[in-house]
Amino acid sequence: MKANYILLILLFMMVYSTTCHASWLIYYKPEYHGRVIDIDTGQPIEGAVVVAKYQKETLAPPVEPKSSVIHVKETLTDKDGRFTFPSYTTIIQPFSWSYDVSFLIFKPGYLCYGWSVLEDMFSGKDNTVVERNPIWNKRLTYRFDILGTILLPKVISYEDRFQSALKFSTPIDYDKYLPISKKVNQGEIDYLNLIRGK
Repeated sequence: MKANYILLILLFMMVYSTTCHASWLIYYKPEYHGRVIDIDTGQPIEGAVVVAKYQKETLAPPVEPKSSVIHVKETLTDKDGRFTFPSYTTIIQPFSWSYDVSFLIFKPGYLCYGWSVLEDMFSGKDNTVVERNPIWNKRLTYRFDILGTILLPKVISYEDRFQSALKFSTPIDYDKYLPISKKVNQGEIDYLNLIRGK
């Protein structure tokens, strides 16, 4: 009877995982690549920090499955505004399965695009063009374009820049694995504190 129960749980995990971009036991995510562009000038944004947060879900009866971060990576955009994350594979424990990859994109002076699931866009599966506005300022617009391109506006006012910097937060437990993000974030906070003190 116990073996049947375990077999039923395993079968459920395999069926559930195939319905949500997930894999079971072997965690695999493809290569992600994209481009970051200035929405006003159409010029590439070099040196933008792009962070990928890889997550899994774990069965936690009797409550809902629990999400957790298993890995984070960071990179900078090149002179053409392009970035790439190589494919990632690891083993995860039984009763866990792969979940969404969230991305964060930040360059001081530009609107931060904070934690969002863009894996279909950055893996080439989704070419939907979408425009959005941040909650605090509906006049600012960013856009997702075809071929994994995101177009960001400049932020001029102290308030917009401060709000954008607040969105640039990485998982606390992974700060030591994100030296570029930590340095850029601290530099922006120091700069904002300096100009606020004037």
